[in-house]
Amino acid sequence: MPQILIANPNMSTSVTELLLASGRRVASPMTELVGLTAPRGFPYLSNRVEELIGGAICLEMLAE
Repeated sequence: MPQILIANPNMSTSVTELLLASGRRVASPMTELVGLTAPRGFPYLSNRVEELIGGAICLEMLAE
C-alpha cells in the first residue's frame, strides 16, 4: 500500500488532522496517509522567523 507522509511543522495536532482530512479527500483509497506533528516549536506559524524554525524542526522530523 502506498504511503504519503504529511508533516506539520507546527505543534497543533488539530492542524495535522485538518491536513490529513484534506489529503484523504484527494488521495487514492488505497493510499495510507501518515501525519506527523512537530514535537516542539510553535502552535501556529505566523511570521518568517517562526516559519524558519518550524522548517528546521520539520527537517529534523523527516530525518528521523
